[in-house]
Amino acid sequence: MNNYLAVLMYIHAQPQTFQSNHFRGNAGYYAEAASRGHITALDNGVNTGMWRITTSGLQIIDTMRGATV
Repeated sequence: MNNYLAVLMYIHAQPQTFQSNHFRGNAGYYAEAASRGHITALDNGVNTGMWRITTSGLQIIDTMRGATV
């Protein structure tokens, strides 16, 4: 879970394009985060080409930070 959380925090700090090296190296985590609704590339239903954290993603970061401290 620590790697998953690290990826979420990285995306929150720096939204990533679909072609970024970070995305390529962590594609499995991105797929999981997207399927769980923690990240999205949509803005009002339009694909932006950038992965960004969602409200749900921010909540999981806050929850997991508290659990790991």
